Amino acid sequence: MSFQPGSLVRLETERFTLASMLREDIDDDIISWLGDPEVMLGLNLPRRRLSRGQAVHYVMEFTNRKDFMLLMRNRNTGENVGCFTISLNLE
Repeated sequence: MSFQPGSLVRLETERFTLASMLREDIDDDIISWLGDPEVMLGLNLPRRRLSRGQAVHYVMEFTNRKDFMLLMRNRNTGENVGCFTISLNLE
């Protein structure tokens, strides 16, 4: 498997799909998670109370070059299960 910086990430298991979060993925679940201190603690990010537009802007700042925000979905139901971030230090 090869990766080109800036391209979308997509990984699948038998039960879950992990993929780069897209603009159209920003729903009430995601906005709620971004404002939940317990969720954001797990992401090692500060809690953010954002409007839908602000949430889209925030998530789009993860460019899939050095910073990634991935959404985990149940493959059978399509339900959002969680999200996580990855930050690379390329030095």
